[in-house]
Amino acid sequence: MKKMYLRIILLSCLGIFLANCEDGENGLPGADATTDGTDGTDGTDGVDGIDGDGFDELAQYGSIMVSLEGSIGEDKTPFTYEEEFKFTDTNGYNVGDENSFYTYEEEEDSEEEVPEGEETYTTFIEFESERYLTNPGSYSSHIELFLGVYTTSDGTFGYDYISLDFENLNILTDALEYFEMDDSFDDDDEMANLQIQDYSFDEETQTLTFSFSFNIAPDNNDTGNDLAVSIEASLVLFKEVEEIDELLD
Repeated sequence: MKKMYLRIILLSCLGIFLANCEDGENGLPGADATTDGTDGTDGTDGVDGIDGDGFDELAQYGSIMVSLEGSIGEDKTPFTYEEEFKFTDTNGYNVGDENSFYTYEEEEDSEEEVPEGEETYTTFIEFESERYLTNPGSYSSHIELFLGVYTTSDGTFGYDYISLDFENLNILTDALEYFEMDDSFDDDDEMANLQIQDYSFDEETQTLTFSFSFNIAPDNNDTGNDLAVSIEASLVLFKEVEEIDELLD
C-alpha cells in the first residue's frame, strides 16, 4: 500500500511541475549556406537535324548580290536593302530561260542580231540569269538579269544591252513600314550613271562575273523617289547542247 501511495504522490507532483512549465524562447535562425550544391550531370545532346533536301543543289550556281538605297513615299522614309539571291530554279524549261548563255558567230547571225553600229562583230554572247531569295517558286522574291556582250574583228569589246527585273521584293524600313517592289530597268533610257565593271567570262567553267551600278529617277521606280542600285554577279551558266539528235546517232 505504501508503494502505491508513493507512486500516486510522485505522479501528482510531476503533473503539477509540468503544468507550471512555460515555452522557451525561439532559437536564432541558422546561417545561410555559403557553398552551392554540386551541379547535376548534363543531359545527352540531341540528334543533328537533316539538311534541307535539294538546297545545296539549288545554291551551287552562283548568286546575285543586290543593294538598294532610297526612300519611300511623300515623307521620304529612308531605307537600305541588301540581299543575296543565290537559289537557281533547275526544273524543266527554267534552265534555258533563267540560267544560260548563247554565243553567236558573225556568219551565223542575221542583221537583227548585230549590235547597232557594230556590223563587224566576231562574237556576240547573250546571258540570261534568274536567282531567287529563297526556295524557287512563283511567289518567292527573285531577280532577272540580262546582258549582251560583243567583240569586233579589230578586238573591240563592248556591251550591247543590260536589263534588270525585280519581282516580289519586300522592302522594310526602320519605321516599321514596308512596300513591295516589282520593277524593270534597262539601259535604253532608265539607267542613269550606268557603270559596268570587272566583267569576266570563263568559257571553261562557264562562269560570268561582273558588277554594275546606276540611278533611277523618281518617275521610273516604285518608290516614287530617287533610287540607287548596285549589283554584283557571280554566275555559273548552262549551255544548251545543240544538234542533240546527231550526237545520239
